[in-house]
Amino acid sequence: MENRAYKELNDLVKEPIPNSTISLEGGSVSHWMITIQGPAESPYAGGIFKLEAKLANNYPFKAPEIHFITPIFHPNVSQQGEICKQMLGLDHWAPYNNMRGLIEKIQSMLIFPNPDDGSNPEAQHLYKQDIEQFNHRAKAEIQKFAK
Repeated sequence: MENRAYKELNDLVKEPIPNSTISLEGGSVSHWMITIQGPAESPYAGGIFKLEAKLANNYPFKAPEIHFITPIFHPNVSQQGEICKQMLGLDHWAPYNNMRGLIEKIQSMLIFPNPDDGSNPEAQHLYKQDIEQFNHRAKAEIQKFAK
């Protein structure tokens, strides 16, 4: 696990993902702290979101555990910060997947939520029924939690 995780981390340092940063918690390559800026073309614009990823000893054969630390009002993220595994492809994880792809999927998810595969019923309902109210609520939570 360590060699693969270090290689991925080094690749991300050499060629960073735009609008994101990565650090190691306690210097452990199995415990990543990720910061993502809300995409400009989304209701999350202006927000700074912190996520935590834990890589198992048998990574990349087992998917990492990843969740939002910063509260976010999103159809595919539970109120506890758990991200819909299907949305990220974690339910079909394979060793060819990597952290870069996972982080990029999360960024994409902020622009293109899937309201049909929700983890937050309230956000899911608002997104489907009243997108303006959804956007207002998402922006209000950014002001409260993600600045």
